[in-house]
Amino acid sequence: MRSILSLISAALVAGCAATTDAPTATPARSETLSTSSSPTLSGYRNAAGLPALRSSPRLARAAQVQADYMARTGRFSHAGAGGSRVASRVSAQNYCYTAAAENIAYGQPSEAHALTGWMNSPSHRRHILNPMFTEVGLGNRNGFWVMVLGRPC
Repeated sequence: MRSILSLISAALVAGCAATTDAPTATPARSETLSTSSSPTLSGYRNAAGLPALRSSPRLARAAQVQADYMARTGRFSHAGAGGSRVASRVSAQNYCYTAAAENIAYGQPSEAHALTGWMNSPSHRRHILNPMFTEVGLGNRNGFWVMVLGRPC
């Protein structure tokens, strides 16, 4: 059990990606996740003197695509179908952006637990508290959590 927890902790620390180059949940559920996490996410950002992130259905769809892929393949990775990365998944949702980043997590029993894990990881926390990001979308499938942050054009 201890080795499983160590593996999950290591995956949390390793599970982040960012780009500034422009190019059993459903997509509707992922949009609900964005809304339901807003108070907690807003609380963290507010404590850092930052504005709340707006929920983006397009970023939620990009996050859900990756959560679905990881659940389907069992691969915990930022690389998606065909080697896609967060930039290509965001662009595929017709989201015009100047910056985008992705946090992934696995095995947390709830959205709140995933967010706590990300906030306890310096690299994930940097994404969440980056003032450049103004929008967020979340996806979840079978314990695979994905957060995509963006700044629209």
